[in-house]
Amino acid sequence: MSQNTFFTSDLHFGHSNVINYSNRPFSSVEEMDQILVSNWNDVVTNKDRVIIAGDLAMRYSSDYAYNIVKKLKGQKHLVFGNHDKAIRKNKEFLALFESVSDLLTVKVQDEEAIGGVRRIVVCHYPMLVWDRSHYGAWHLHGHSHGSLPDDENSLRFDIGVDAWTTDGKKLYRPIEYKEIKEKMKLKKWIPKDRHGRE
Repeated sequence: MSQNTFFTSDLHFGHSNVINYSNRPFSSVEEMDQILVSNWNDVVTNKDRVIIAGDLAMRYSSDYAYNIVKKLKGQKHLVFGNHDKAIRKNKEFLALFESVSDLLTVKVQDEEAIGGVRRIVVCHYPMLVWDRSHYGAWHLHGHSHGSLPDDENSLRFDIGVDAWTTDGKKLYRPIEYKEIKEKMKLKKWIPKDRHGRE
């Protein structure tokens, strides 16, 4: 079985207010967390890589978030979001991840990409330009919970669980690279800076 790469953001485990803020279809935080864990583990195997673009959980002061993350399959990489400040120095919690960072460049083998490798810049916050964006590198982010309009001329997507839909239905699960690639193919990419002319 080969390794797949998944992306997600803004799960907000343990955060009851996000149900109202983001109009999530759950009756309680317990139901939300149970379904998010189940949806994750339905698509991710322990051999897969999962990139989390921040705001993974709330209630970091207890073992609540720690116990949830332990249940999640895959090799997890955390890019810190604004709600993740409390865990930056929690060595036990951070040990659950293969890596932690503020910004991460991910490389995915793809024979259709330039040089056979797709470069993806992951940050919690959306950017207008990013490393190698003028060469077709993608940018995946969270933070906005689907509130930013998509730019069809930018190779950028919000990968948050509140943003990603298929046939108008929110999936509430990590998104696999190939799914993102299919949506990126629909973009009319135009470089935002002058580097592409050098």
